[in-house]
Amino acid sequence: MNGMKSELYIKKILKNTGVTRKEIQDMVENKKVELKGLISEEGALFIIARELGVDVKEENKDLLNEIDLNISDITPNMKNINLIGRIKETYNINKFTKSDGGSGHVGSFLLQDDTGDIRIVLWDDQVNIFSESNFEENELIQIINGIAKKNKYKNVEIHVGRFGKLILSPDDVDHNKYPKIKSKLMNICEVNLNHKSISIEGKIIQIAPEREFTRKSGEKGGVRSLNLLDSTGSIRITFWNDDIAKIKNLKVDDVISISNLNPRLNTLDSKSIDLTVNKSSKLKKLQKKLHIEVELIENIETLQNFKGITSFKGKITSVDNLKTIELKSGERISLLGFIVSDQTDWIRVTLWAETAEEYSSKLSLNQGLLLKNVMVKYSTFSQRNELSIINDSTLELIEVEIDNLKTRDLNNGSIKSSFSGNYRKINSINTPGIVEIKGY
Repeated sequence: MNGMKSELYIKKILKNTGVTRKEIQDMVENKKVELKGLISEEGALFIIARELGVDVKEENKDLLNEIDLNISDITPNMKNINLIGRIKETYNINKFTKSDGGSGHVGSFLLQDDTGDIRIVLWDDQVNIFSESNFEENELIQIINGIAKKNKYKNVEIHVGRFGKLILSPDDVDHNKYPKIKSKLMNICEVNLNHKSISIEGKIIQIAPEREFTRKSGEKGGVRSLNLLDSTGSIRITFWNDDIAKIKNLKVDDVISISNLNPRLNTLDSKSIDLTVNKSSKLKKLQKKLHIEVELIENIETLQNFKGITSFKGKITSVDNLKTIELKSGERISLLGFIVSDQTDWIRVTLWAETAEEYSSKLSLNQGLLLKNVMVKYSTFSQRNELSIINDSTLELIEVEIDNLKTRDLNNGSIKSSFSGNYRKINSINTPGIVEIKGY
């Protein structure tokens, strides 16, 4: 591009619009600022001409190559975005009622280039591209005249409406510059909100029953979740509606891989991230075993800033009575809670069912305990991390010397002041602290 080409655009704009040369110059500077200096004067003039309805089709091919952006360049409120990448995953098309009473449609897909990925949102007639035979994962696509906006999760996405354009398998693009997407497995401990699409592999340690709910429209929906474990941690994966069928034949201890999962902040625990399955997610049951073995941590206090599977040792400083509780399903199971302490902190451990019954007669105060491969989870009740047992967990009674044990302080406000019903026998009380007793 050169100065003569810039002047040609200016003359075309002057001839076909009522704007002045000074106004054009101001618009060029504003456009260059908007695009953070990623565009030349000629490129800015091309975009401005198109915005003003000036015909510049003959220059279209040369300039489009110049003004294509990378996904990493996109910031909120950018306009006239031209972007090229590959379709990473596709989502559902939804129908809605507009403010004027008419019906509208919205659909979306995830676009990826070598700098990242971004959600592309299509409105009304633009969703027709979903019915094209070559609209599929890994296909190259060009976005023309998109607008960048923040969604409700504060993530930037690109919207394409009636003034935008989508070109599948564009002819004038070097496809070798955009290599095909290869799925890469991520460790659970690495999952974060910056990734739009995640693939993981692990062992199922828990499957929740399906729960039915009613939408605002009155329609019924379903939701089910499972917890997946790898050598770095565990995470909850949620399945909605038709996707629930994907886990129909799965059971605890099955090893699976799942691709194209979307991360979401846990609504109850701001420290945790969940993963959500969508229609492009692929689940595969793997014919292999996953052995979990983690290193022993030194101090219990570190568990309050930890997530996942851990091993540690300490002394028992409190043991509740064995309880029987009734689940929502109506099933009655045993529950046993106890506190393990060292010189740095304490943490609560919960055992369930047969494990609770087995250890209710084995555990006693001041006893040393080695806990291997136990899961750390945040409790909204105590507002602390607590521990639960999985199939890979083991509990071993040991001899251990620990001075100045840290015990639970019920006066610090971290525990709700209410009776637990865990009554102690008087002759079993042999350490300082608060206990519950009953008698006459």
